[in-house]
Amino acid sequence: MAKRRQYFKDYVLLELAVANAFASQTFDRELVRLGLNPTTQVGLLALIHQDGPITPTGLEQRSGLASTTLRERVQGLIEAGFVERIRNEADRRSHFLDTTPAGDDFLRAAMPAARAAEQALGERTETSMDDYRRLLVRLREACQEILAEDAARELRRTASA
Repeated sequence: MAKRRQYFKDYVLLELAVANAFASQTFDRELVRLGLNPTTQVGLLALIHQDGPITPTGLEQRSGLASTTLRERVQGLIEAGFVERIRNEADRRSHFLDTTPAGDDFLRAAMPAARAAEQALGERTETSMDDYRRLLVRLREACQEILAEDAARELRRTASA
């Protein structure tokens, strides 16, 4: 049998994708320990809480999720009672999303789980979560810049066609 190539040692983004899945499982483990539902989209809920009221388009840009994926996940948060749609008086075709009191309560209850998961990870990696956070924020910002440049380039291309 041929030896498999080890892609992960060469590409940070592949490693990051796998690390994200394990980080989510680690966080979910702590949510369960607190008696909270780990299927809630906590990251998305936190973005809505932080940036809300926010339009779905704004949330799409902020989260990096495709509109169809985002719509499905937001609907789940609405059905759970954690997010509400608010009419946009300036543009009646649009609406805003914001957390409900139940969503705010869930986030407050979930913070000890985040702290516990980060503490466990920090102990095992011997790296400050603040160091990881700074690097991840910069990585996210760089990805957003690249994608915004692509979108602007495509807009210019279609406008000149």
